[in-house]
Amino acid sequence: MKNVENNQLFDRKISAWQAVLEEVKLENNSLKNLLAEAISKNVSRKFVEQAEIFQQKFVDKDQVLDLLRHDISSLLKNRGITLKSGSQLKTLGRDIIRIQSELRHLKSAFYQYLQSQSESPDV
Repeated sequence: MKNVENNQLFDRKISAWQAVLEEVKLENNSLKNLLAEAISKNVSRKFVEQAEIFQQKFVDKDQVLDLLRHDISSLLKNRGITLKSGSQLKTLGRDIIRIQSELRHLKSAFYQYLQSQSESPDV
């Protein structure tokens, strides 16, 4: 009975994490699209330099998301081993929370930068 409960909990946790990662991926894609739109409107050298920094950060988030999705797939393949140890689940849970937090901070910094550029007289 406990094994069934553990499997159900595991499945719910994995499904929730997959949903979170999909949401983060969509948000990151939205930010990249917004960046592309902003670049098409503002081609000052300073803006493009900063845009490249944001672009790299967005690409970095894509890579982390891919790694986390791979980790989830590995957990699913090794379900029995994973359920026994539990440490991989805790680590992955912390990593998913971290990527959410990092993207929130990146999004905030990006929006602040765009706002500052729209208020700047030399745009």
